[in-house]
Amino acid sequence: MGTIFYAPLAAHAFSDQCRRDDLESWFYMLIEITTGSLPWQRCDPKTQYMLIGEWKRFAREAGRYLLLEGCPYEYDSILKTIDETGYYARPDYSGIATYLKQATIRLNIDPASPFDWQVNERIIRKSEFIGEKGESNVASERLNCHQERGEAVGSYAIHEGGECAIESDNIPM
Repeated sequence: MGTIFYAPLAAHAFSDQCRRDDLESWFYMLIEITTGSLPWQRCDPKTQYMLIGEWKRFAREAGRYLLLEGCPYEYDSILKTIDETGYYARPDYSGIATYLKQATIRLNIDPASPFDWQVNERIIRKSEFIGEKGESNVASERLNCHQERGEAVGSYAIHEGGECAIESDNIPM
């Protein structure tokens, strides 16, 4: 059981899943880690799960550039490798690892360096708050929305319909 944001196409089709589907879910997380969001992130997972599935299908063809926007171009090869993996086939893990290594070399990224969320105090404080709420994607989106509007942000409650009410000023920024 996982979140609909990372669910593979097979899950949206209520089909049996395989190793390829695990890689597809991992790939969505990789994109989110790389760019900070997924194209369907603003969809409500409870009411717009069908739209999220449509987004993922669209991202395989005409909308591919939207899915991979801000990603190293090697990600396109990774997605192609995942999509070409048959149901019973063993995924080409070494090929995927090679694409990732090529991207890190080309972009001069040290794979041993710490992640932003390990060294950036603002991100650390924000993640601690979001983790306490247990609503990572929803809480993060709400915090970002209020920050973009320059509003003082505090504790909030998410009400039906997706609105949030600001209640105090203790959310780390």
